[in-house]
Parts: sequence; structure tokens; C-alpha cells
Amino acid sequence: MSTIKHIPQEDPLGCLAATFAMANGITYAQACEVLGGRPRAKHSYYCDVWDQQMGEHGWAVVRKCKTLQPGNREREVWPLAPWADLHECEVQTGMIHSVLMLADGTVIDPLTPEPKKLSDYKAVLSIAALYPIATVDALRTANAKLEQELKDAREECEKVIGQAGLLRLDLTAAESRLAALERDGERVQVLETLLKGAIRLMKLASSDVRYCDKHSMEGSECPRWEIDAFIEATNNALAPAARQADAATGKTEVQPRPAGSAQSEGRTP
Repeated sequence: MSTIKHIPQEDPLGCLAATFAMANGITYAQACEVLGGRPRAKHSYYCDVWDQQMGEHGWAVVRKCKTLQPGNREREVWPLAPWADLHECEVQTGMIHSVLMLADGTVIDPLTPEPKKLSDYKAVLSIAALYPIATVDALRTANAKLEQELKDAREECEKVIGQAGLLRLDLTAAESRLAALERDGERVQVLETLLKGAIRLMKLASSDVRYCDKHSMEGSECPRWEIDAFIEATNNALAPAARQADAATGKTEVQPRPAGSAQSEGRTP
């Protein structure tokens, strides 16, 4: 705050405009516009207007007076030592006058470019500590940014929810496909069993009523009724799996051949 540029008051009652301009780094004319126009003999500024506009321009104002309320009690020590980096002080000259005071006690007076001290004045009526805070425009900008961030976050959440819905649909489709593949697998197993039985029957049919493999004795006889018995046993073994496969495709259920059908056709062992 020691780099504050001295700005002189351009009107007899323009001390508050000058201290406002010095604190905010603006011109004297700009400060007059903020405070309500150029001060005149019957139109001067007041501390409450100055304090309010300082708040609008990013300052917190903590003003202390010589007299404490309630009870109009005077402070035991006055003026107070500086307790902030920058202060505005109401001092008594020929009239009430506004000056700035730095943290080291240096006073910047709009009436003179030379630095002063509070002891150079007849009396000190009030001291206001000035603390920089966010301006109203800065707060509005921050709020607008937060609102945009919230909007973006809401849209992102909706997007994620939508993606989750699509994933649920994909999962349902995948489960259906898996079930279909499992049914296809069962059908393949049935077909493999049927194919193995057909191959076995072909071997039996081509062996000229003599059958030989690694599970039978060399040269054992295999009459034709044994082929029919094998077909019957194969049908009975495949009936449960065939019913499941036909139920999935809507075909008529396969009935196993009754026991002893080979004998019923007149074949005897």
C-alpha cells in the first residue's frame, strides 16, 4: 500500500473523492462520478456514502470513532495505532477533512503532496481500516462461473446416466445372446451324440454281421437284432436332450421307442 499515488483534490470539498480515487487507483473525475458528482458548497459527500461505495469496489471498511456507543464513552487511547495496511481518517482542520493513513502511520493528504502524521492535525474524529475483498462484479463473475460449472456437471451426469442405460440394454442383449449360445451348445451336443451313434451303426452295418472294435472280442458275432437294440438304446438315451432342443425350436417331442421293440417285430436273439 506504500505505492499509493497521491491525487490532489480539485474542489474545496473534494477530499473524500480524492481519497476514494487514491485507494482505488482511479482518477479524481471517476471517483466524483461514483460518489454522485462533483462536490459543491451545498452538495458534499458523507462517510456513509464513501463507506458503501468502497464496499462496492472491493473493500471491507471497519470504522472506529473516538467515542464509543452506547453511552458516548470516550476511548482511553486515541487516536489508535494503525491496525491495517490502509486506513481512511477523518481529521479536523478548519473543517472535517479526509486523508489516508498507511500501516507505518504515514498520512497522505489530498491538500498537500508532502507526507504527514495524525499528530499534525487538531483532532482525529474516526479511523476506518480498509481491507481488500472481492468486488461485486468479481463475485458476479465467480457466481456465473460456478453456475456454468454446475450446469456442465449436470449435463455430464445426464450423459453418464444415458450411457449407463445403454450399457444396461447391451448387457440384456448380451445375456440373451449368451442364453441362445448355450441352447445352441446343447443342440451341438445332441448332434454329436447322434453322429457318433450313426457312425457306430454304419460300422455295424458294414461288418457283414460281424463286429469288432477295441471294446469287443476279436471275431465275436453281432446279429441284426443287436443293431436294432442299439438304435433303441440310443433313442432312449437321447430323448431328454432331444426334448429340450425341440422345445426351444417348437418341434414335436421325440418319444423313445418302447422296450423290447426289436422282439415285437419278430426278431429273436
